[in-house]
Amino acid sequence: MLEYRLAEPVVDECSDPCCNIGETCDSTMLALFETPGARLRADHSDSDLEFPRRIWFAMGVAYAVFFTGLWLATASGTAATFALVIGILYTLMYFATALVLFRLNPARRRSPFAQGTAPLATWTGPMEGGAVAAQVLAIPFALATFGAGFMLVRAAAF
Repeated sequence: MLEYRLAEPVVDECSDPCCNIGETCDSTMLALFETPGARLRADHSDSDLEFPRRIWFAMGVAYAVFFTGLWLATASGTAATFALVIGILYTLMYFATALVLFRLNPARRRSPFAQGTAPLATWTGPMEGGAVAAQVLAIPFALATFGAGFMLVRAAAF
């Protein structure tokens, strides 16, 4: 994970006239615009891909349910089978590319989030595990629901 920070972030009374009276703000970004030559230093992390294995596993299961449901519902024709094979190959290529890029610079340690000892550090602030799982798995679970539903409709119709 790549993080950018000023050497010493400052939290003080907001000097912006648009702020409400007495409101505090993080003036780190304000300092970047007001201080000529202010530089960010990169904090290169040597941790892994942040997500625990259970999130990656749940994502894989969701995609498997999606493609299995579509396969069982539509694979009677060659055109549908061809389209499904292309979709499966693109999905495999998407995850395989990430895996190959990750293995170019493997982790030296598990991230605190993956260990369950800290929230996930994001650009907008820390996120708890439930919120991370909900954001990451929303689309895969929606696709799995669609694939299973499509299969059930097909089974009920025939």
